[in-house]
Amino acid sequence: MEINHVREGGSRDDNRIWNLTLATPRQNCTAYASWANTRELPTGVVKHRGKYMAQAWLNGKHTYLGTFASPDEAALTYQNAIK
Repeated sequence: MEINHVREGGSRDDNRIWNLTLATPRQNCTAYASWANTRELPTGVVKHRGKYMAQAWLNGKHTYLGTFASPDEAALTYQNAIK
């Protein structure tokens, strides 16, 4: 079992007892994935040092696809990589 924060997207520093719950590793990952999908950037794109980095899981490995000036360029690269 793991400890999971109840408030999705909240601060992971908020360790008050009412904000913590027991969870299996799978439940903990699912909670994170649902929170991560509420972000404004397209899937496979993260902001990194003022630019946008494309990354994907390909053949079971985390793959860096490049860094781009705009999120649209990074998203296009991600979409082409997963096809």
